Amino acid sequence: MTCFSAEGGESTQNPSRLAFASWYGDWSNRLTAGDDNGEPRSMTATAYCESEAANYALVRSQDVPGVGVAARQRMLKLFARDEVRRRGCSGLRFHF
Repeated sequence: MTCFSAEGGESTQNPSRLAFASWYGDWSNRLTAGDDNGEPRSMTATAYCESEAANYALVRSQDVPGVGVAARQRMLKLFARDEVRRRGCSGLRFHF
């Protein structure tokens, strides 16, 4: 399952907005792993939901005026924590 955030069903393709995604299942680890070493990419988070992997990421990271790296990190934390709370997941870790 993949979830994208967008207010009121608006398109996530607008480059002036940030979009976050969540994927559930062990297969999802490959979506947030680096190409070279398999380590998690920056601006991702991982957790476990019902003994399976859960991965969260900032998927639209083009420059948005006034939104720096620290703000993006805070928003990813809010998004991932909310998803973990809603689904009863555990072991949330962030990768910046």
